Amino acid sequence: DKGGEESSAVDLAAVPVKLETKRKTKEGTWVTYSQYVFDVNTSKPAEAVELRDEEGNAVRGRRYRLAPVAAAVRPMPAKGKVSVAHGANAADALLELPAPSTKSTTADFASVVWLTIGLLATDGIALQVKLKKNAEISERDRQDGEWYIYEPVGGAITLLDGGAQERPRSEREIRAKGVDGAGEHRGE
Repeated sequence: DKGGEESSAVDLAAVPVKLETKRKTKEGTWVTYSQYVFDVNTSKPAEAVELRDEEGNAVRGRRYRLAPVAAAVRPMPAKGKVSVAHGANAADALLELPAPSTKSTTADFASVVWLTIGLLATDGIALQVKLKKNAEISERDRQDGEWYIYEPVGGAITLLDGGAQERPRSEREIRAKGVDGAGEHRGE
């Protein structure tokens, strides 16, 4: 039903996607370094996504494009932690981005880098962020001496649809009885 998709897209647009980076200080504490807020691009339809494993288990979700972000105030740090939050869904990851040791070597680095935060099957959310090199907003890390050159400019968020899909019943029954595919008993 197309009407349902439109209303869910409108509801989704009301919930911003929040991205936060943290750095570790010399004292070992994590402090917030930068924060970014993305809106969902409701002018583009959501895409159905399905991921399957070797056993036939699958997770389904919907991928929504993010609206382009205005110029960032601050680049992302090259090392640290990154967190994403969208409504009740959240995910964290360690962060390690390419970083030049001198500003003159910035040209040697990729102009675009993609960063994924979260696993759809376990976190219920996966954020893919497009990072673009921007020498104009670069900052130097005082501890490591590296230059931060990447800023988020857009991407996509995938949200889980209704949980994992189960294997066919006959395979589940065989596994529950403790018998493997060769007919040998595996103890209970």
